[in-house]
Amino acid sequence: MTTDRLQVWRFEPSDVDNLTTLYADPAVMLYEAAGAALRSAFDDHGAACVVATTMAVNRRSRGILETLGFRHTRTVHLDWESPLPGAESGEVIYERERDVNSTSTAHRQDHPAIRPAEQDHEHR
Repeated sequence: MTTDRLQVWRFEPSDVDNLTTLYADPAVMLYEAAGAALRSAFDDHGAACVVATTMAVNRRSRGILETLGFRHTRTVHLDWESPLPGAESGEVIYERERDVNSTSTAHRQDHPAIRPAEQDHEHR
């Protein structure tokens, strides 16, 4: 899957150092690939339903999922060996079914929930 800002490939062991650097950069983490992944699941892979999970306390991710048309279906509580702060609130499960009434199964790439970080700061 490739967009103007995103290229997805299967991780290789040689990617670990680069991923560690990317995940540590707060500016990189402002970009969301959810819309592109949703479009790919429906349009490229023919999925009938997409399931997404995030921590219950992760309001930003939950908002993006809801903006993309996902609905919260349940909350689960998992036992983690080294839980992150907020893990006690659980993991939330969201689902989105294919929109059979539209040729575009996911929101447009320029949807406000997945705009570049510099635009995001302008709207706060």
